[in-house]
Amino acid sequence: MRDNLRKLGADFADAAAAADHDDWAAVLQAMRLIQGRAVVTRGLLERLLGQEAAAEPPPLVRAIPAVRRLIPDREIDRLPVDELRARMRMMLQLLDREVKAVFSPPDAPSIP
Repeated sequence: MRDNLRKLGADFADAAAAADHDDWAAVLQAMRLIQGRAVVTRGLLERLLGQEAAAEPPPLVRAIPAVRRLIPDREIDRLPVDELRARMRMMLQLLDREVKAVFSPPDAPSIP
């Protein structure tokens, strides 16, 4: 676990150094490594802590059923255009809230 966290720290340092030199291809490469290592580290932590920690899905994963309720597949072709537009707006608002929740600082109050 500690090794994974140290490697993540090194990847972040590499990304920051590359950004300082405007080397955006290297930043992207470092971010891909960070994402992969983060997924692996999260899986290790969830197994270490047990199922309780993994029981709640990430915010964007929780948004999928809500979106499906707003616009079920079977209704897409049958909805009047105005109704479909209204539901699409609601869907985008829901996704926007979830994305903001993902990127909110941990100490910030939750976004309504």
